[in-house]
Amino acid sequence: MIEYGSLTRVKNTESQELAVTNNTNFNGVYTVVLTCDWGSIGTYLPAPNSAYPSNSNYLLTNSKVERLAGDLAKLNLTYTAQYDSLPTTTVVEQSSQERAPIEQHPNYATWQADPTKWDSVNKVLIGNKAGITDYIVGTTTVTKTEYFSSQPSSNRANIGKLQSPGSGYSESHGWLVIGTNRAQQGIFWVRVTTYLFSAVGFDTDIYSAV
Repeated sequence: MIEYGSLTRVKNTESQELAVTNNTNFNGVYTVVLTCDWGSIGTYLPAPNSAYPSNSNYLLTNSKVERLAGDLAKLNLTYTAQYDSLPTTTVVEQSSQERAPIEQHPNYATWQADPTKWDSVNKVLIGNKAGITDYIVGTTTVTKTEYFSSQPSSNRANIGKLQSPGSGYSESHGWLVIGTNRAQQGIFWVRVTTYLFSAVGFDTDIYSAV
């Protein structure tokens, strides 16, 4: 891959080093002028709609080839921005339910202290709590989708750590990162991060903050 504007060079058949001679960014356009062997045009001429190497927002919209003396070629490449702004970050909340052991209920310790609800000899719930082994709890996940013009950093290192999804959600100790992925979709890079909510928060001795 040619890194325009860098020290990457192209050698012609006579071993003369020739490189990119122009690289400008003006009003949403990158212009690149590249000199190479005439016989190497196929190597250095990108396909139509190819992305600019360091910014996938810019696609090749025009190319012109000029033949020079010495069996050389000059490539004039124009990359144009494909949008005025990135799509807005979206946040989707989804809640459901699952069954949890009754021992995890926030009132379990209170019931153990009540002789009408707890048999201290047999270590079981009694009275109107007799026979209860689990209960329904609500679970909430938030999926945050962010858009970038170039490849974003990965959130893999944040999985299993405490972090609020933002966008109006506070109390980072109540949010745990449980999944993330990133992918290029057309001219955008997309990063999706999933957060799990806990009303009582997560144990900070076990889970550290991002």
